[in-house]
Amino acid sequence: EIVVLNAAGMAPWRLFRPFLVVAAVVAVLVAGLASYAAPWGLRELHDWGAKVRADVVANIVQPGRFIVIEPGLTFHLRERRTNGQLVGIFMDDRRDPREHATFLAEYGEIVENNNNNFMLLYNGSMQRLEAGKLDPTIVLFDRHAFDLSRFGAGTPLQPTVYGARERSLGNLLNPDPDDRLLKTQPGQLFAELHDRIASPLYPFVFVIIAFAILGAPRTSRQSRAFSLAVTVVGIMALRFIGFAAVVFAVHTPLAILIMYGSLAGAVAWAVFTITRGAVIEPPAFITAAVTAITERLMRRLAPA
Repeated sequence: EIVVLNAAGMAPWRLFRPFLVVAAVVAVLVAGLASYAAPWGLRELHDWGAKVRADVVANIVQPGRFIVIEPGLTFHLRERRTNGQLVGIFMDDRRDPREHATFLAEYGEIVENNNNNFMLLYNGSMQRLEAGKLDPTIVLFDRHAFDLSRFGAGTPLQPTVYGARERSLGNLLNPDPDDRLLKTQPGQLFAELHDRIASPLYPFVFVIIAFAILGAPRTSRQSRAFSLAVTVVGIMALRFIGFAAVVFAVHTPLAILIMYGSLAGAVAWAVFTITRGAVIEPPAFITAAVTAITERLMRRLAPA
């Protein structure tokens, strides 16, 4: 059909319109998933994990036994009272490689605040040893809030700090100036923002590349196997460049230009190819080599 339409004088861009509509639909779906649906799911998973961790401490930990709640966080209690109060608490927190903290408290209880779970420790002490130092810092407290989802020593109860992938597009575009992640790892938010922006562009780029390589008119004697392989490899290479650029942009923001440059270059090449009506075919030496190998196999497999 493509050969007939081309012979009738139909412009390639008119044939491309239906593919463009499909790409637009896919781009809208990808934008919705990447901007809101996927981050919402990750936030729910994060909150669910925090609740599970709190339930483990409050209901599952057996008095008198040491238990590793997660790698680097060890917990022990002497007694659990009928009202849910935990007595004789010991916690050893090595999750942060920059410091080692040990908590002792007479009693404590689990509370939920701003969708985050905390253990309130009463009448105890905290021993903190920072990396590279020999002497620890010992602090006595009447009440201390320990964040069960992530280390929050010495800070008041506050909302959960979500990772870059757990945030909506609106939050990435306009983060809170006092956001802890923005202050400590701004590159994470920058790279994630541009990855979200580029996500709906990929369907358009992939479609125009595929049409440029596979949409040219061919006779039944002309194989599309090589063109199909080039399409698959080209799309995979383009997406890999995008992934790599996002990773490097965390520490080198200018690296994100590689992603946009690769997308723009691919579109420019595809538009040029479609406009000229070029047919992507394998080089002559590859065709000759494949033909020779095929003939050799046919002679060997042929009956005597």
